[in-house]
Amino acid sequence: KIDLENVDFDLFSLVEDVVEMFALSASSKGIELLCDIKDLKMGGRNLRSVSGDPGRLRQILLNLVNNAIKFTLVGEVVVTLSVQTREEKVIARFEIKDTGIGIKDSEEEKLFKPFSQADSSTTRVHGGTGLGLCISKQFVTLMGGEIGFESSDGGSTFWFTCPLSLSSNIDANIKELLTAEQQSAEVIQKKLRDYKILLIDPNQSSCQTLTNQLLRILSLSLEDVGEKILSRHSSSEAISALDQLMNTPSLLIFISQSLPCSESILEKLSTKSRDCLIRVIVLTTIRLRSRVDGSANGGGTNALELEEGDLLVQYKNLISAEVTKPVRQSRVLNFLGVLFKDDF
Repeated sequence: KIDLENVDFDLFSLVEDVVEMFALSASSKGIELLCDIKDLKMGGRNLRSVSGDPGRLRQILLNLVNNAIKFTLVGEVVVTLSVQTREEKVIARFEIKDTGIGIKDSEEEKLFKPFSQADSSTTRVHGGTGLGLCISKQFVTLMGGEIGFESSDGGSTFWFTCPLSLSSNIDANIKELLTAEQQSAEVIQKKLRDYKILLIDPNQSSCQTLTNQLLRILSLSLEDVGEKILSRHSSSEAISALDQLMNTPSLLIFISQSLPCSESILEKLSTKSRDCLIRVIVLTTIRLRSRVDGSANGGGTNALELEEGDLLVQYKNLISAEVTKPVRQSRVLNFLGVLFKDDF
């Protein structure tokens, strides 16, 4: 018999923590790993602090994210969390979408059985016993949720739901964290009121995820996308956008280090920065960061004492900060707070 725990925990942080655990394995395969957490507020209530069994929930996520990365050779893995309320319950829905090898619908019946994989040939290539999905289904069912998948030639999406209770008394640490984040967000909103924000990343899903995070931090709506927040996916598109934005008084730029010819953009910015107040945040990966400075500590603003000739060194006077993917919303908030602290 399995006994479930019922303790208070931070649903938001749990998901971000799990995704971050796979940053190195995804980066080593050249896979984009993203975490997209939808708005956890509903009817004026914050649904972030919940009670349930965080250990079992974490194990399910670990199994599904691990499988997604294992069976994805190129492309991306996106972990999404959304919530709904039903009476006094919070129904959390998790989706793990990949661009991997895909699964036939006819294989679903044996997919969640022990010592079974959809295609036996994958065991020889990728390894594994198939126990992860079986255990995940047992845990999901035990917690009163559902689990399933959708698949096509372009990859698979595994999803599961989990009913959780709203915390009756929010944990003091979580409450302190929420208060600090809210205060920081309010200050950042005032500071960035006159800024245009440009996201430059070849991966469209990465831009969309970061856009969602910025919308929540800045309390903006989807109508602000394209006006306040712009996304470009190639160097030529970005340079064209910069030509139009250089007349704006203030510009905040997030640029992926994986973007081909990204140095041409930074070179343009270095020559134009006198005409426009520009802040640049470079998005990198643990793999790129390890190549540069031999570390994999999650990213920071002090990572610019690197090798000569590297992009981050060459333009270190222009670059304000470096953030490691997968980008956590809390990290974006913290970096923006540090970036503008002298202006507050």
